Amino acid sequence: MDAQTCLKKLQYVGVLNFATVDKYGNAMITEKGYYISRSCIGCGKCMKNCPQKCIMSGKPFQIIQEHCLHCGNCYEKCPVGAVKRQGIVNETK
Repeated sequence: MDAQTCLKKLQYVGVLNFATVDKYGNAMITEKGYYISRSCIGCGKCMKNCPQKCIMSGKPFQIIQEHCLHCGNCYEKCPVGAVKRQGIVNETK
């Protein structure tokens, strides 16, 4: 399987948000979804607002990526901005 086909399959199943391969085989991959950073204060607002119930308590809370809809409810409801979008560098909220 060539690189272009592989990346298209990963994009189709939701692993990748954006994937391209230029004619030389160089790939640019951006993951989609969210993660909870160490700045989590453990309030549980992300977990309470998750429609999939895929956020587990802990320090920090954890998103079970396999079940995440990537809806952004956790991102929107976090009072301290501890939920970050994957693939975004130096995000400020």
